[in-house]
Amino acid sequence: TVLQDVILSRVIERVLYRLRTKLFRRLLRLDLAMFDEDRRSKLLARLTHDIDRVTGGLRVVFGSLTREPLKICACLAGAAFISWRLLGLSLLVFPVGFLLIRWFGNKIRNADRESMSAVAELYTRAANSLAGIAVVKSFTGESYELRRLAEVCHVIRRRGERMAIFKSS
Repeated sequence: TVLQDVILSRVIERVLYRLRTKLFRRLLRLDLAMFDEDRRSKLLARLTHDIDRVTGGLRVVFGSLTREPLKICACLAGAAFISWRLLGLSLLVFPVGFLLIRWFGNKIRNADRESMSAVAELYTRAANSLAGIAVVKSFTGESYELRRLAEVCHVIRRRGERMAIFKSS
């Protein structure tokens, strides 16, 4: 397990290094119009949020690639030894389970996209408020800005709770 974790971390860190550098290289090639205040926040949110998601995904996928096939073989052999009839029934039910897992995966992916969009909106609103802090303070707009940010935080919280439901299912 320790050796697997060390190798897994090395592979993931190398993949993330390449991904980050390629992504940043691509960002540097974008047109200057893409870097206005609103888009800059969204780009930063995508850069950080997406990389975090990729990291988690790589850990699951690469960790599973080494462990799970061995577990499957052991389970199938044990199941065949205990009851080959029950094993046959299980293999018939397998496609239904696979389709359910795929359906939940799509739901999680959509909810994750919505969550990322809300985080980008949070960054945008916070950046805009802080960029114009002098104007906000001069017109005593702190409570207004706080309300606007709280709305986005509420959306993020709701979407996070929705994600938790999908992931626990």
